[in-house]
Amino acid sequence: MEEVRSLADAMLDVFDSAPASDLYLLVEDGAGDALEHRASVTIGIRSADLGRNPRASLPELAHEFFHIWNLVAIHPDDYGTLSYQRPRRTAGLWWGEGVTLYYADALPRRAGLVDTSRSRLDHLAGILSDYYAAPWSTRVSPERASLAFGDSPVANPDATGGYYLQGELLGDEIDALVRDSTHERRGIDDIMRSLFRRRGSGRGFTRAELEALTDSVCGCRLDDLFTTQVRGSALIDANAIVGRLGLRAAVDTVPAVDSAGAPLPDLRLGVDFTRPQAPLRLVVNNPASSWSAAGLRTGDELVAFQGRTVGTFGELRRALRGLRVGDTTTVEIRRAAAPLRVRAPVVGYSRPRVLFKDMPDVTATQRARRERWLRGW
Repeated sequence: MEEVRSLADAMLDVFDSAPASDLYLLVEDGAGDALEHRASVTIGIRSADLGRNPRASLPELAHEFFHIWNLVAIHPDDYGTLSYQRPRRTAGLWWGEGVTLYYADALPRRAGLVDTSRSRLDHLAGILSDYYAAPWSTRVSPERASLAFGDSPVANPDATGGYYLQGELLGDEIDALVRDSTHERRGIDDIMRSLFRRRGSGRGFTRAELEALTDSVCGCRLDDLFTTQVRGSALIDANAIVGRLGLRAAVDTVPAVDSAGAPLPDLRLGVDFTRPQAPLRLVVNNPASSWSAAGLRTGDELVAFQGRTVGTFGELRRALRGLRVGDTTTVEIRRAAAPLRVRAPVVGYSRPRVLFKDMPDVTATQRARRERWLRGW
């Protein structure tokens, strides 16, 4: 309970007030996902996980709790409008979901609730590595990924879900650019606060309104960022985030290994979650994966894995977790109604690695900014 109060206080520091006089948090043991309303959030967390570590689910809790402000009170255009009609598409989920992820990491740090063995730089390096590894990172823009929400990746290659990762990184970058322009007087908190204050109209924000408000808080023009990295799919540059901290990012490629240094098997095989019932449809969106090399394709209907019928993603995930480098697995599929059997060797793979190093001329001011940033500010 103390952790929840601390998180709520950190959120109130951002917005100055709450969307309602009373906020309710319901935690349901063993359930999945979450549901947010104007004054409440329901989230599924396993009591066994909380028993082992009361702070185990803090990032998820912070994320869903923050949604009461960002995605319910503050929302893109007509997102979330109650209607019997098919929901209107929105290009702004990168802000509603991705920037919320930015705060889900930053706010527990501000509240002093995070295990310091994994620093904010470690977190940034991890999400940058995932972003650079994603085959869609320079193909599908955050806006296009947002507009594809709810679509099947089998039918729409823009349905990557990339707006989560892209939006979190853009939150970091926008905060850095605003702080640079205002000599540390303002940041992304001021943008969120301004968006929250204008919620009284009941309208969501349009793309143009978000860009204009961001420029007004910044006292600068961020046209290039919105044109190339939000509407376009230009690569988000880590150095734009960490340069003000006296750091530069170096990216290389290394074998993927576990904590003991053993090669990890290539398990980059997904399913189409828009059709969760059997037969599952495979999503093979990384052409460099061993599954793609073996001949599997997005849209293949999964019949059996290792000789066992697979009807749910949970069953597939358990089967994948049992694989080790050097194994050979058999995947039975249907493609265009024709049965096929694919033998796939289980091999290791490589992934991008992001390292941060001091600039040669790092200043005391930059080091002070870095220490504050590491604490979530």
